[in-house]
Amino acid sequence: MSKTTKFLIVSLMLLVLVGTGAFAKQDVEKHTVHVGLNPFSWIWGVYRGEVGIPLTGFIEVAAQFDYVDGQTQREIFGMDTTTYSKRLTAGPVIRLFPSQMATGFFISGRLMYLNFRFVDKGEGTDKTYDDVTAGIDLGWRYLWEFENGWGMYLQFYGGIERFFFNRDISEDFFPILPVTGFHIGFHM
Repeated sequence: MSKTTKFLIVSLMLLVLVGTGAFAKQDVEKHTVHVGLNPFSWIWGVYRGEVGIPLTGFIEVAAQFDYVDGQTQREIFGMDTTTYSKRLTAGPVIRLFPSQMATGFFISGRLMYLNFRFVDKGEGTDKTYDDVTAGIDLGWRYLWEFENGWGMYLQFYGGIERFFFNRDISEDFFPILPVTGFHIGFHM
């Protein structure tokens, strides 16, 4: 797919998001569940999604997955390298919302299962690591509500995570990594 085609698709998606947001009211009292994905995943080779349930306005629990396909990124950006990695994390997230409405600024903590595959085609090596990571994030969520009690949300966050048990990963890579995320989805 050409860069122009990707740019047009992304522009259309952003136009739809802004257009639907213009008809929505932004002061959402509460929601019971939300489901979101990163709509730009297929462009960058970074696939993310989550399902969450607010327990109270202040505390929310979610299940989250992230998959980073380094081989796809290498092809997309035309990198002339023989090494790449594939990384899958999945697990629970707990978020705290100071606004007590499951919207606005949040702090979250997560504990994830990690499957990390490192491939070096030049040396002919293929290593797979399994581990547990823990991380903390700061982020922002914006909710729109439609007529029937459902709506859309936009959420972005950034933070760090650390590998814990597998010392082989720590020997090959720095054990603390930055993490960013972006989700667009629906809430009910």
